[in-house]
Amino acid sequence: MSANLFEPVFIERYFDADPQHLFAAWTDPELIKLWLFKSDSSNISSVDIDLQGGGCFSIIEQTSIGQLIDHFGIYKRIVRPQRLSFTLQVPHHFTGSTTIEVNINPDGDGSLLAFKQTGIDPKIVGNAWQKMFDQLDKVFATLS
Repeated sequence: MSANLFEPVFIERYFDADPQHLFAAWTDPELIKLWLFKSDSSNISSVDIDLQGGGCFSIIEQTSIGQLIDHFGIYKRIVRPQRLSFTLQVPHHFTGSTTIEVNINPDGDGSLLAFKQTGIDPKIVGNAWQKMFDQLDKVFATLS
């Protein structure tokens, strides 16, 4: 399917973390395991990252019944700690590739995240991102 068949998914959200920590949540394997692609019925069993433009990543989700689901892609742009963009493929959940753009701006004592995902039906991913961002809020609350 063509990326322009769907409206982009836009989410803007405040996090009680400075830009460096919010950026690390997207790029540090130990932090990623605590929230990204994790759900109430799954955990992240491994994270492999080559954090550079053109570098690949693979995040393996293990469901409660032992099924392994790979979330993988390629980093397109990295500007620490303000911007990150990458492709994402998860054949178990959807066909093709999507693009995710993360922009982080300081906002008082925390950060404002501007998230955009293109190339996928918002009905498939919108609620999932909100739940993951709720989990990220909990991660930051436990780290402070």
